[in-house]
Amino acid sequence: MAMTSPYLVVLTDEDRRVLTARARSERAAYRKVLRARIVLAAADGTPNAAIARRLCVCGDTVRKWRARFCAEGLPGWPIGPGRADSGSFRPPPRPR
Repeated sequence: MAMTSPYLVVLTDEDRRVLTARARSERAAYRKVLRARIVLAAADGTPNAAIARRLCVCGDTVRKWRARFCAEGLPGWPIGPGRADSGSFRPPPRPR
């Protein structure tokens, strides 16, 4: 018997619209497209193992993003404390 996730993903119409656009994007970073696809599949009731197989990722990756979306929702996702988005990295100054 397959184990069900304790995290039930429920999307608003707006969340689904944003995630669908991100999942279909050809210009977004692959990691953002993948995260959107994971959450959309989870919202459709697909088990973690099936999502992992379909997207060719580790089951831990699916569990992580399902749980993170449930905890933070779309407004705070995927950026949060300790996680930087592209463009925020600055190399250290060169010694003179």
